[in-house]
Amino acid sequence: MKPTTGARKKMLILPRWYPNRKDIQLGIFIRQQALLLKNDFDIFVVYAQADENLNSKYELNSNNSDGIHEQIVYFRPGKGIFAKLLNAHRYGKAQETAIRNINGKIDLCHVHVPYRSAFPAVHMHSAKKFLTSLQNIGQVI
Repeated sequence: MKPTTGARKKMLILPRWYPNRKDIQLGIFIRQQALLLKNDFDIFVVYAQADENLNSKYELNSNNSDGIHEQIVYFRPGKGIFAKLLNAHRYGKAQETAIRNINGKIDLCHVHVPYRSAFPAVHMHSAKKFLTSLQNIGQVI
């Protein structure tokens, strides 16, 4: 599918799984899909991952390899009784930080498995910033 205008469209992918330093095989199929789309779109991937060995609260790793702009943000997971709540907050903040790091307007957002990775897409979609597609176990919603 070729963009209809001369300018290339920007696609943001918010996956539930993606290869990272903790597991290089996690979500490899999503990276393969992004590679297939890179000839028609500027592809930006934002992925957040907990890392209990992190010294700081957040670490942003930007990578432009194989024509894909990857923003992988690691966050230190919380501990104790409020760990789940704290982790949800840090996950969201990690995504938000990476999305703000993308220059220009996003035209399309694709979310694999609409879980907590979908929250920024739903928020930006409701603000009429771009078209959103959600995929849940093989079904496009």
